[in-house]
Amino acid sequence: MEPPGSNPAGSVPFLGPQHDVVYRLLPGVCSGIQQIPNGFHDAGYCRTHHPLIAMLGLFKIFQQPELLHKKQRAFYISLGLTAGLALIFYLMPRTFFDFLSQQELAFFKKQQVSNPQSAAQLNIFMDALESVRVSIFKADAIRTVIFILLGAGTLRLYALKKINKSWFLILLGLLITIDMWSVNKRYLNNDDFERARKVENPYRPTLADKQILKDKDPNFRVFNTTVSTFQDASTSYFHKSIGGYHGAKLRRYQELIDHYISKGDQNVLNMLNTKYFIVAQNNQPQAQRNPGALGNAWFVADFRLVNNADEEIKALQDFDPARTAIVDKRFSRFVEGKIFRIDSTASISLTSYAPNKLIYKYSAKSDQLAVFSEIYYPLGWQATIDGKKPNTFV
Repeated sequence: MEPPGSNPAGSVPFLGPQHDVVYRLLPGVCSGIQQIPNGFHDAGYCRTHHPLIAMLGLFKIFQQPELLHKKQRAFYISLGLTAGLALIFYLMPRTFFDFLSQQELAFFKKQQVSNPQSAAQLNIFMDALESVRVSIFKADAIRTVIFILLGAGTLRLYALKKINKSWFLILLGLLITIDMWSVNKRYLNNDDFERARKVENPYRPTLADKQILKDKDPNFRVFNTTVSTFQDASTSYFHKSIGGYHGAKLRRYQELIDHYISKGDQNVLNMLNTKYFIVAQNNQPQAQRNPGALGNAWFVADFRLVNNADEEIKALQDFDPARTAIVDKRFSRFVEGKIFRIDSTASISLTSYAPNKLIYKYSAKSDQLAVFSEIYYPLGWQATIDGKKPNTFV
């Protein structure tokens, strides 16, 4: 349980402006206690200005190691202040900081008032959460002390000429690498990397996928009932799917989902050319062919006029998509007074598919009313017959 806006266990909320004093007067601390970036609001200042100043100082000492002898008093004062303050933080963390924010305390208090029977459990949770945060804070505080002492020791050995320039750089580089590596691994670790093979092949085909992939006609759709159909991406990886997820669906299609597809309406699934269903059999996905799938396009003999889009969606409750087309009155001038007769020799088929271009081939001896298993969307799409725009409502 975590209240809205709360910090995770790995970040520590702090009181008031005292941290600003730490940053401006004792920059060494912020270079060590790196585990709590959300607690310090001036982290950007600390991580850009202070490392740059530190590098310039190191470069000066690298060139003139005798500076540590000349400024020995300042060196030990800085060491005492930075390591000493980090040690005090380690020994008395609750004296300086709060590890539960005012927002969290208010949230827990509200929960205790609304659920008195859970008050004891909430107190235990609050104590545990605070203890975890204190432990994380203390671990980084003592870690800071150790790195400050090791860094100071390396500088002192170099100033006393106990080590040469090469060893000085090696030791400093090793300390920096260990410091950065251990902290960065908290945020970017082995769990964040995948083998190239897994990335290139994120999904393994199921038995049902393998069965469907044997069908050499690629232009049909699959309805997978063994997954969360409209939150799943695996089906779309292998097939043209009825489902899949996108945050911005066409409203027409969302209405089909809400009113019909989610309920398994067979007529609607047929007119969407759902050639295969994936169903669970004996705890194993199995492919079932749908003999009622109407294909990418087909001719119908009849049409039914409706007044608007709402009536269109309602009309799908009771009709035979293989014989009847539902037509909005906006397009009535294209069909009224016409008689469409079924021609057993007529045909229409999809010959080329691309997301932005569909090519069909048809043959008919008389005028036919064709229905396409696509979602109507007029913006950007243009229909042509033999390269010319037709006087139809396609």
